[in-house]
Amino acid sequence: MCRKHLTEDQIQRMIASDPEAPEATADQLTQAQPFTEAFPALSDAMRRNIGREAAEL
Repeated sequence: MCRKHLTEDQIQRMIASDPEAPEATADQLTQAQPFTEAFPALSDAMRRNIGREAAEL
């Protein structure tokens, strides 16, 4: 398989043209929270699960 190497400009144009993933606004960025604060229960469950898998190795 031959991969085509894209330039940074090409990548940025592809990102900008994606209607499903718009750039975050300044207001959205000021309201952003770390994952562990926004979803504490899920974060704890993931941390416990990762620890268990590491112990099984």
